[in-house]
Amino acid sequence: MQQPKARVPQLVLQVRRLLLPLHQPTVKKLQKPVKPTQRRARLRRLTRRKHPLQARQQLKQVRMQPESMQARLRSRINKYCSRFLMCGYHLTIHWI
Repeated sequence: MQQPKARVPQLVLQVRRLLLPLHQPTVKKLQKPVKPTQRRARLRRLTRRKHPLQARQQLKQVRMQPESMQARLRSRINKYCSRFLMCGYHLTIHWI
């Protein structure tokens, strides 16, 4: 008489498994989609925490990048002109 009792929970579990859909959405998929800016910020935080040197280099790179191509060209020409000491005259590019 004791054997059927032991089999009942197993049968219930089997039925439950059959009733469940095969591809249930996981917890991650149920969460709201993350915006790319948020993802970038999270990655930045992670690198700051795990690799402090690498994070510092990234910050330096961002700081050193000039605003635009125009500023880069202007600084290049100014360096070139200052080499010859043209009476302290610096070319300003306003046609590019």
